[in-house]
Amino acid sequence: MPSRKTRIRPRNSAKQSGEFKRVYHSKQRQTFVAWLPCVGCRSVPCHGHHIETDGMGRKAGYALVIPLCPSCHRWVHDHSRAEYEARFSVDFAAWAMETEARWQAR
Repeated sequence: MPSRKTRIRPRNSAKQSGEFKRVYHSKQRQTFVAWLPCVGCRSVPCHGHHIETDGMGRKAGYALVIPLCPSCHRWVHDHSRAEYEARFSVDFAAWAMETEARWQAR
């Protein structure tokens, strides 16, 4: 087996933990969002969909997450947010605020 020319960098578990908290908040919040009805078709269970990015390929923080069922989530990624919002007459930003308000009120 040929040897590697560059060393594999070890994972920084503290950095990974902080990034998880920034993007998802906690496992409990992920589960909470997963059992909210989809903003488009109202089915359950859902994926948490980040409505924006934080630049450079990073996901935005957990306050910008909405519930989308797997098929709607795929549709958004295959088409666009604007098309989805027009098709289902929804506003992702308003739903992100609603999702956050429901999480805070639980």
